[in-house]
Amino acid sequence: MLIQFFYLLRQRGLKISLNEWMSLMDAMEQGLAQSSLTGFYYLCRAVLIKSEADYDKFDMAFAEFFKGVKTPEEISEEVWNWLDKDLGSDAEMTKQMLKNLNLPEYDFEELQRMLEERLKEHYAQLVDKPFFPSIAEFMMSGPSVIGIISGPGVIKSWRDMMGATNPGDAAPGTIRGDFATAPDGDMIPNIVHGSDSEESAAREIKIWFGE
Repeated sequence: MLIQFFYLLRQRGLKISLNEWMSLMDAMEQGLAQSSLTGFYYLCRAVLIKSEADYDKFDMAFAEFFKGVKTPEEISEEVWNWLDKDLGSDAEMTKQMLKNLNLPEYDFEELQRMLEERLKEHYAQLVDKPFFPSIAEFMMSGPSVIGIISGPGVIKSWRDMMGATNPGDAAPGTIRGDFATAPDGDMIPNIVHGSDSEESAAREIKIWFGE
């Protein structure tokens, strides 16, 4: 959701760089928005707006984007206490999530092994490359969203939105051009993927979603 706010600010003539936006995200992770829309407003203005002449543009864009948003100015202490609880290791969190979803409680190491096997299927053409372990490590370093997009000409449209595989060659305004990091040797930290053909899409859908 917030990335749309970033694009809106730029559309309204505010020259906000990706580095400044990432600084805002870091500040939010540190709790500097004070868990309120008002706090978020002042934090955005402090981090993103460099000239008082741009305050009016920012205010109008902020009001446009968050129009109708109703949120409590303060989060209750009870909620904060719940958020601050030590959730334990990744393995414990995974087991709790599976339990909450009424899914089988796999061993955490077993889940990792299953994911590694899926990645080997997905990147079958790269498994024998020396940089494949780095790809697998990156792909398993955090949450991923896997989905199916359908529609006329969707493969080309989505790949145009993603941008060139090498972020250094990706045009500004594309996902990789705006948000991907530079290659690390032979391994490119690929933040987004899209099938390059209907055949590839069918194969990859089968890997992640079954028949």
